[in-house]
Formats: sequence, C-alpha cells, structure tokens
Amino acid sequence: MFSLKICECLEKKSSSLNIKLKSNRAMLDIETEKDLEFCALCKSPQISKKEAREIIRKAVKKTQIEKGFLTGDEVRTLRAQTGMSLREFGALLKIHYSKISAVENGYEIQTKVADQVIRIKSQECITKNHPSRKKLKKILAYLIHRNGNREVLLNTLLFYSDFWHFKKTHSSITQADYISFQDAPYPKDFHEILQDMIDSSKITPIKGHRFSVNEQLDMSEFNKEEISTIEELITLSTHGKDRKIFDLSQEEKGFIETPLYKTISYDYAKDIKIEELLDEIAETG
Repeated sequence: MFSLKICECLEKKSSSLNIKLKSNRAMLDIETEKDLEFCALCKSPQISKKEAREIIRKAVKKTQIEKGFLTGDEVRTLRAQTGMSLREFGALLKIHYSKISAVENGYEIQTKVADQVIRIKSQECITKNHPSRKKLKKILAYLIHRNGNREVLLNTLLFYSDFWHFKKTHSSITQADYISFQDAPYPKDFHEILQDMIDSSKITPIKGHRFSVNEQLDMSEFNKEEISTIEELITLSTHGKDRKIFDLSQEEKGFIETPLYKTISYDYAKDIKIEELLDEIAETG
C-alpha cells in the first residue's frame, strides 16, 4: 500500500491519508513532482487531500502495470461482468470485500496470489453465467424432457440446432462455440455444462446414460423459428434416426477439417447435411 503525507502547517497540524506509511519522495517519483511545492517546515507537499489521492492512484496503477497485475479499473470491470456486489465478489474470491474495494479505488495493490484468484474466479463465474451457456442448458433440458436422449446424442443435437439454424437464418440459436472432439462435434465445455446441471439438480442421471428433468421448463426467450429448428431435430430422433444423426455429424465438413479440440467455424453451416435426413422423413412419413 502507498501513503502520502501532506502539509497542513497553517492549521498547526500534519495530516496524511490513512494508508500504510511510505516515503513522500518515493511516492512523488512521477511526472508531476516538478510542479509540486513543499512546505519549508514539514517538508511535505502543499497539496489538497484530493490531489494526494490522485497521486496515490497513479502510483498504484503504475506499480500494478509494472508487476503485470490487474489495475483497479480492470478489477471493477470484471466484477461488473459477474453482476456481483462487492460483498458477493469478495465471498466468491474468499477475499474481504474491503480489500477488493481498496484495489478497485486505487489505494491498494493486490498480492500476486490475489491477482491470480481474481482472474481465475471471475472468469469462471462470467463463463458459467454467459447467455450462450444458459441457452445451451435450456435446450439440453428441453431435449431431455421431450425425448430423454442419451448423452452421446445430446451434443450432436445441440450442434445441429445451432448450425442448422445458422444455415437457415444466418444466426445460431445460442452463439455457443463447438469443437471438433474425438468422435463428433461437441459444444465447448459440454461435460462441464452437463455436470453443472446435475450438481444444481436441474437434471438427474438415470439408466442407459439418460437423464430426467427436475424443473419446469421456460422456453419463452426462444422465438418460433428457434423452437421450430429444435423440434425438427427432435422429430428426427423420434423417427429412429439417432444413429444416422450421429454418423452424419462425423461426416460434416466442419468436423473433418477442423483440428482436434479446435473451434468449428459457423462458416461450415452452409455445408451441413442434416437437411438430407429431414427430407427423408418428409418423404417416408
């Protein structure tokens, strides 16, 4: 932490910002030093508390940047992205909220460990609550509720929900990323998402790698076109095309050409073949 003692000799007393002591000259080793006037009696700079606070903030930010730490503004931005109050953010990080406040306001430099905790925990929270992930969870629950699909097919149906919808409308339903996994296209962090739904009791695993839904579904945020796309894929599944859907996903150009564990570009949506199975259902009934 930094401190800066300032002159108040005219009031016959000295004053300092109530922060851990450090020398004035070290504090004032900044561009504005030559513009400051010092008291002949106490040798302290003749500036206001407001000006002293600004000098401290500059010194703190400079040191944070030199150390490769997050600045106070960056910490505040991360907290805003989590949607948490200071107390909630502190509880997440297991750091007292007053310490977080001091860092955000430029009065304290976090430790290296604290900086890493802030980065990791906040990013985990932001990712977990990202709108695309929330939509994925809702579609997953909807697919399970409507058809009780096995885990191995759920990822494939999610892939086609987004890519088939993108082909039709030039926009995916969830904006989620999909990777080229070992056996098929998968939503990024699919197993983590699935486990989070289990841990939060939204779904329950049952025999045969299937699941049951434990909550009332609210699909009101999805428009008619999006629901129609999802229903088309459920229709394929209910017509016994599960194996064909899975096999087809392995033949998709995006899956074949994308390196293992890398993100499949939505540019490949124009090449997907799911329409072939939909036409087959339409012809045979």
